[in-house]
Amino acid sequence: MMFVLLRKNSEGGRGAAPLGRAAALALCLLFVLGEVPAWGALSGLRDIFSGGSGESSAGEQTEQTGGRVVVKTSSGKKTVRRATVRRRAAKKAAAPRMFAGGSGTAKSPWIIRTAAQLQMFSSSVNGGQNYAGKHIRLGADVDLSGRNWTPIGTLKEGRPSAAFQGTFDGGGRTVHGLAVSRSGTESAGLFGAVVGATISRLTVEGASLSGEANVGTIAGYAVKSQFNNCSVSGSVSGGGNVGGIVGSALECRLIRQSFYGSVSGGAANTGGIAGGAFSSIIQRASAQGRVAGREHVGGLVGLLQMSTLQDGEAAAMEVEGNLNVGGLVGWGSGKVSLQKLAFDGEVTAGENAGGVVGLQDRGTLRDAASGGRVVGKLNAGGVAGTWRDGEALRCASSAEVIGETGVGGVVGQMEKGRLTRCGSEGEVRGGDAVGGLIGSMKAGGYENCQPSRMIRASISSGSEVGRRDGQ
Repeated sequence: MMFVLLRKNSEGGRGAAPLGRAAALALCLLFVLGEVPAWGALSGLRDIFSGGSGESSAGEQTEQTGGRVVVKTSSGKKTVRRATVRRRAAKKAAAPRMFAGGSGTAKSPWIIRTAAQLQMFSSSVNGGQNYAGKHIRLGADVDLSGRNWTPIGTLKEGRPSAAFQGTFDGGGRTVHGLAVSRSGTESAGLFGAVVGATISRLTVEGASLSGEANVGTIAGYAVKSQFNNCSVSGSVSGGGNVGGIVGSALECRLIRQSFYGSVSGGAANTGGIAGGAFSSIIQRASAQGRVAGREHVGGLVGLLQMSTLQDGEAAAMEVEGNLNVGGLVGWGSGKVSLQKLAFDGEVTAGENAGGVVGLQDRGTLRDAASGGRVVGKLNAGGVAGTWRDGEALRCASSAEVIGETGVGGVVGQMEKGRLTRCGSEGEVRGGDAVGGLIGSMKAGGYENCQPSRMIRASISSGSEVGRRDGQ
């Protein structure tokens, strides 16, 4: 039904003008209530709903401004009253919220559902909000494709200038398309810097990261933090301290971490899980793909210093570098603990190439196995390139070991320490100091060990030890 409003024209007659929907509904309501509006009221009503100005009876004029109605008479008198019906207008868009819900507690964490919310969260942390004691959870998969991500937290002059200190629960969700390009900066990752934080149940797929130093897909730089059940696929590159999961981990715990892809470092400390781990614990970690660096390069950890690595595996893995290169650990520095480790792939180095560890300072290595191929110019071993001190117990290698000097089925060069119940079943061949168990031996000892029976050397060799110090 079409409602029309009769209105005086300039000749004193009345014409017809159609009402808008809102005005028509209001007019119907007046008739239902039994109220018969005066002509001036009808005219004013139409003006109110139309949002413009018009004439009422007896020369009155009405005008709506914002939420007020001004009525002017022919004598100039004004009457101001509030409009009973709001003017129709477009609502102002509400500002986006950082969190989709929650209160920041363990029982009711703040929820992030979109890339925009995750970016606002990053800006908040970088602006000085550390979220210590607060809980955040991903409520949906997040796609970061097409943007150069700004890491959550920053590092300046080797120290966190803004760091996340709360609990971030990935909720089993996936972050897709993480891309970080941070040349000239000190940290890069989904999180740039975390201190005393917990990050768990998070998957990152299709990541592409590059930075100057401290580069890791989940976190570039981490102090006294814990990482649980994180999985990453992609490529990571940088200068020093470059890892598939974490670039630098100081006094951290990394539990159930996995990486698939490539990691490359232009300086020291490159690893499939962590570039450098200092006074940290890494358990149940696995990696697959390729890791390449200059020195201290490992399939899982580049530099493991005063730390523990337990239940680790690197399969179908290529590990390459110049100095201290291992299938699992590049350099075990200080007193370290290595337990229940397995490697299968290829290790290539200029000096100190090992199927499990490139260079082992001291500590213990227990229940480790390697397969595939180990190639090194100086000091190449199926288990360790160079063994400086400590105990190796129940370590076995089926890897083919190839080198020039100091080539052993288990250890390339042994300076001190002891091997117990270790053995080799792979072929061992090289130039000088080639042994079925140890290539070059300066000191230390072994017992109940089984050397390889397949030995080939162009200069000197031995069934167990290729050359002893002083010979």
